[in-house]
Amino acid sequence: MTRRAWSWLAAATLLASALHAAIWFTATVRLEAAADARLRGLGEQGWKVGTGTPLHSGWPFQAVVTVPEVRVVHAASTLVLQTAAVRLTLSPRTPSRVTVALDGPVVAAIDGEAAVPITFSRAEGRFTIVGPGDAEIVLREVRGVFPEGPVALGRFDMHAIYNAAAEASQDALAVEVTAGEIEFAGLLPLPATGLGTRIALAELNFTLSGPIWLGLGNQRAVAAAWRDGGGRLSIARLAAQWGRLDLDLQATIGLDARLQPEGRGTLGAGGVSELLDRMVGEGLVPPSSARAIKAVISMMPKTPDGQVSVPAVLQNGTVTVARFPMARMPLVQWQ
Repeated sequence: MTRRAWSWLAAATLLASALHAAIWFTATVRLEAAADARLRGLGEQGWKVGTGTPLHSGWPFQAVVTVPEVRVVHAASTLVLQTAAVRLTLSPRTPSRVTVALDGPVVAAIDGEAAVPITFSRAEGRFTIVGPGDAEIVLREVRGVFPEGPVALGRFDMHAIYNAAAEASQDALAVEVTAGEIEFAGLLPLPATGLGTRIALAELNFTLSGPIWLGLGNQRAVAAAWRDGGGRLSIARLAAQWGRLDLDLQATIGLDARLQPEGRGTLGAGGVSELLDRMVGEGLVPPSSARAIKAVISMMPKTPDGQVSVPAVLQNGTVTVARFPMARMPLVQWQ
């Protein structure tokens, strides 16, 4: 190879290196600007955010911005959250998606109580920053021990697609969620039901259709515009394996004239007889009542896999299942 050829090769290599360095620097600046914008947005919503000095890394294959010593405080709810670092990553293979991951446990405290470390083996989200809206969240082996008991989540996967310009006939949001090994003994003091405090598996698949105009100024105006534009929440599947009970719900929900939820659907339930037997054994239900409930269930329609299938209605704040009132819903207070 001639001296001139070597010179051209060296110049091309130097130019490519400079171009790559410029792209990497631009990506890190872009990531830091995105993080700063999000933190400012939290501040406008009443959160106080404190962080250390952002660190840049990842050269030459990734652009990584690590924001250390993140502390988030919400005075209205006296909630304090802090973690060692939040890491943002941009890869040349997927330049339109940013990955946000938490490093180290999250320490949570509320109402001045003792801080509780919430540990996990993985906690990250991937978000589209260019083009159609798309987001994924992945959690693994999340666990916290509160004074009331443990709270744990073995796995959680969420995928969401959103369209800010959706009209009445279009989906503004589509979400799929799968979660497993859920333990919630430490959340609330629950009445004895025979179901326990562990959900083996939960699935949610829904779409939100209709226009969502967040720029209208307040929640009531946004909700009214969504209702008047034909907005609907369509639950294709809400399922849970909770103790001996296997639940499955499909429903369509909208807003009534008072901007309160109303809708109807179908509820499937399996393992009801086994649950009643356990409740009788634990003294929660008299044997005569259990026999009567089983007799009613035997006359109800069944799905091919043996689940009881009954209509469910939400109207005027009352949830009715198989024409029996089951629960009262609290009024939605729009701001």
